[in-house]
Amino acid sequence: FFFFFFFFQAEDGIRDFCLSRGLGDVYKRQELMKRIENERVIEEIDFECNKLLVEIKSIKENLKAIDNEVSNDMKKLIDISKQAEQLDIDIENSLQELTNEFCIFTAIITFCI
Repeated sequence: FFFFFFFFQAEDGIRDFCLSRGLGDVYKRQELMKRIENERVIEEIDFECNKLLVEIKSIKENLKAIDNEVSNDMKKLIDISKQAEQLDIDIENSLQELTNEFCIFTAIITFCI
């Protein structure tokens, strides 16, 4: 009697050149892949954060320029307001002088008549 014993594997029979060393290798590869993916995500987040920092810096510079413009405009408005006050005083003084001169002129005309 000849007995032939065939051993069938549960897999499809195709194996890599490198023999498997058990599930530990699979888990290690999964951890490595997760670590690589996490590093990629961190790099993307870092890149986006740097872009946002550049945008924030640009916005700050624009706001500073606008603030300077507003400051200059406020100074101009204050100067214009002071000039308007001075003009108001000058007009009031001129009107007072004209009133005084008119009174004198009226008195002279009344005296002459």
